[in-house]
Amino acid sequence: MFFNDYYRVSLYLAMSLKRRGIIAHVDSDSDDDLHVQANVAISRASTSVVTTVHSNQLAAKRQRVAEVQESCDAAEPELKDERDKVEQEKPKRKQGASVMMETFAQSFDVLQDAILATEIHHTITMALSKVSQIMRFQNWFQTVIAHRIDQHFQHRRPGSLAVRCPACPEIGFNIEKDVIDRAREDEAHKYTFFLSTDGNFRLQRKNKNNDEDDVALNNGNAYFVPTQAFKQYIDVVRSGKEDDSPTCPQLRAAKLQNVVKFKNAAVTSVVAFQCARHGFYLPQSIVDLVKGEAYSFTDFAFAYVLIELIWLRWILLSYDIWCHYHVNLVKRFRERFPTLAGVVSRVRGTIPKMHVVNYVLMCMLLYGFNYLPFSGETWGENIEGGWAEQNQSAGSTKEMNDGHRHDSLDDMFGYWNWMKLHNMPETLTRMYKNCIETLKIRENDFTSLTEMHDPKLIAKWKLMDKTPKKGKDGVVTSVYEVCIAGGPPTLNKTYQLLLKDQNESQGDDELVCLIHQGLYLEERQRSSKIKRSTTAATLASDQKLADDISGWWQKQITLLPSLQNEIDSTTADAVPEDLPLHLPSSFSADRREELGLVEAATVEFKLREGQAHDTLQDVRTAIKTVNANVHFKKNNVSGQGPNTRAQKHLNSLLAEKKDAVHRYQHTYKALLALGLSESDKALQPLNEQDAKSKDVTERRKLGDSKVRDPWFWHTGRPTGLSEEEENKWSIESAYNMFIRPHNATNELHLVDRVKWFRDQAALDRSREEKEILEEEFRRTIVSFTKMGEVWRKLVLGRSASYAAYAHEHAAMYDQLSVKAQRAFTKISELSKED
Repeated sequence: MFFNDYYRVSLYLAMSLKRRGIIAHVDSDSDDDLHVQANVAISRASTSVVTTVHSNQLAAKRQRVAEVQESCDAAEPELKDERDKVEQEKPKRKQGASVMMETFAQSFDVLQDAILATEIHHTITMALSKVSQIMRFQNWFQTVIAHRIDQHFQHRRPGSLAVRCPACPEIGFNIEKDVIDRAREDEAHKYTFFLSTDGNFRLQRKNKNNDEDDVALNNGNAYFVPTQAFKQYIDVVRSGKEDDSPTCPQLRAAKLQNVVKFKNAAVTSVVAFQCARHGFYLPQSIVDLVKGEAYSFTDFAFAYVLIELIWLRWILLSYDIWCHYHVNLVKRFRERFPTLAGVVSRVRGTIPKMHVVNYVLMCMLLYGFNYLPFSGETWGENIEGGWAEQNQSAGSTKEMNDGHRHDSLDDMFGYWNWMKLHNMPETLTRMYKNCIETLKIRENDFTSLTEMHDPKLIAKWKLMDKTPKKGKDGVVTSVYEVCIAGGPPTLNKTYQLLLKDQNESQGDDELVCLIHQGLYLEERQRSSKIKRSTTAATLASDQKLADDISGWWQKQITLLPSLQNEIDSTTADAVPEDLPLHLPSSFSADRREELGLVEAATVEFKLREGQAHDTLQDVRTAIKTVNANVHFKKNNVSGQGPNTRAQKHLNSLLAEKKDAVHRYQHTYKALLALGLSESDKALQPLNEQDAKSKDVTERRKLGDSKVRDPWFWHTGRPTGLSEEEENKWSIESAYNMFIRPHNATNELHLVDRVKWFRDQAALDRSREEKEILEEEFRRTIVSFTKMGEVWRKLVLGRSASYAAYAHEHAAMYDQLSVKAQRAFTKISELSKED
């Protein structure tokens, strides 16, 4: 023990006991009386504790008191030598003594309350646990307060215990603000702070009796946010609806997290922020969650992270639910963290590379790393590796009290960061070598591809805008995706096209509207029938559907008088969902000709074709959703109760998939009745057992390359293509793209253009990665050098014990700096040789 520390801690303890009335007087200026007062305080505190425990604990505590007394007696000679130094430091100590003594007196009050309130049934294990917490607290006191290291990092939070990433940009430490301010926009990747966040559903805490006096001694000074501030925030924002139901298959798996949450969990998970490129947990970036990844909880941790990033021009966040999380992000910050609203509005968002493959195409184009400028080869999945390591502590931390759990997890996160700090030179070297190899290959491939095409064509492509565009219909177009005239003929697209054709030919569009409305009523009948089979249908809903069908019949008679007899013969007593709609597909070809429904049949065929592609997309989405949820259940759900709830949720998703298949089967049957060829390649029969795909959430297995997905994963071509269009479709379907023949482009190099843009994007990401890594090497060297200098400054005017500790750390950072410099020099020379 450092003797100066012993004086301070004794003083704070003595003051705490004075406030309780255990001792009568404390003289903070008298070091001579301090030793005696401390001994008296310790003896009286020990006596108070002994009276509340079993006799078998009494001897142990008396022995501990004797040991403390012995330590004090043994320290007496050295204390005399230290008194002169203490007298010299008194003026400095008095300046902050009042604030520091009051703060620590309150802290020791909490600990003393815990000791005095100990009941007979408390075990020695609990006592040792508290001793361990006090020792960690004392270690923080020695490093942060006693060494006064905060005065050298005034841009950081006071008292921070977090080990920080040396490679990420930190203004005032490893990079200056004017350097970032002068940087060009095309250099954004070099000075971007890459963030990553994710939830972990293993680091829970059981809902059990919690010792309210077992507080976290770190309490916001390490990786968790301050406990009391977080509780006050949650009390304010807990009420209210968080978000609407997401549509992405991967996001809908998040719903399963709430369904299967452990019934007896007071904390169901945590959310943490890391630097996305190196995997360091950030200071004050972790919060406890209840019932899944609630945005308001994540916002609180995000706000604490952004506090230290306010002067950075470029920030990028990787989050597996970013496409849904960001929708009202700025609005929430304006309401809850108004001073940070401007900062969060600058944040770009992405989805990690492994997650985005299971998302809808729109998310891939808008938020995928591969096509995102100034992102390098960042992939956003590093945080998953951190969780795999931290999950090893879940079995013990879930049993702990709240404060003890936070301190223990802080230690885990700190050790993780500490090991990464020491391995940073090797990590950057490995990343740089991989980058150089990949860059060389991509440069050769792109050069060869470019030389294959006419320079005029390349010049034309270079002028195209590479920013994805989202249309009013919600469809995203991009140069990185093959899309002839907007994609497959969906029902809405076909309907709008037919109306446009009628207007251009000055024809009557009422027939198109009539058939379109008939398909809508048919879908309502199907939904009503499903609802009647699961719940009791209401008279109001039945009557509304019956009235709408009756009104539609009247329109039919007006436009198609030949259906008068068919409609009059309809039994009106049937339930609404069984009433016939008399669409052209419900008649044979000969009967349609007799009734004069040939034109109506043509309109229905085109609308049904779009409807078929819509239902196929629903089938694909349902399959992805089931796969994502099965994968989550397999890896995150255990126990009979959670498995039962999870299976119930999965059954509802399987029912959705089955319903999508049935809707396609019904549409396909109608198309066959309207004249679709049974040998058509685009629209084929679909059985329930064929509604599957290779599961991309699982690792590749032997033989996967020989397994082909069912036909509907490669379709998108409507019927009636010319031979030239058929060949073009065949080439593009190999890339799993969709086209439609209406107004199709005549450009022969469409697929080549997409491949050229994709190869260019890959080359751009590799070039950015090289520049990012070179800048990270420089910042790492500066960080290690700066830390060595700071620790050497802390040696001045300190005792021998403090000086030794500071010299040790200075030497360590000097070695890391030299190691990083040598690695960067060596790898740069290899790069020049290549």
